[in-house]
Amino acid sequence: MFEAVRLVVLSGTSIKEHKFDGPIMLQCLEGRVLLGLSECTRELSDGHWLYLDGGTPHSIRGIQDATLLLTILFSHQDRTIAGQITCSQDRNPTVTAS
Repeated sequence: MFEAVRLVVLSGTSIKEHKFDGPIMLQCLEGRVLLGLSECTRELSDGHWLYLDGGTPHSIRGIQDATLLLTILFSHQDRTIAGQITCSQDRNPTVTAS
């Protein structure tokens, strides 16, 4: 199971460090953001994407108004236990940049 979220990050705004239980994929559809990871910072711009393992702390800062596609992967067990999927800011990362 998965949940896809369109995420708009305006220039100069930040999303504080957080993590997800399951893996995520983050694709920059337009604009530019900085993705902060414990070991480095990555810039994502049009067409760039990355995969983050569950439990990886990360933050996001808008460099230029940006639209991101966030895909959160859930196990079948998570879906059954939760009953419904909600997007909390407590999930994770690992970097694969294009």
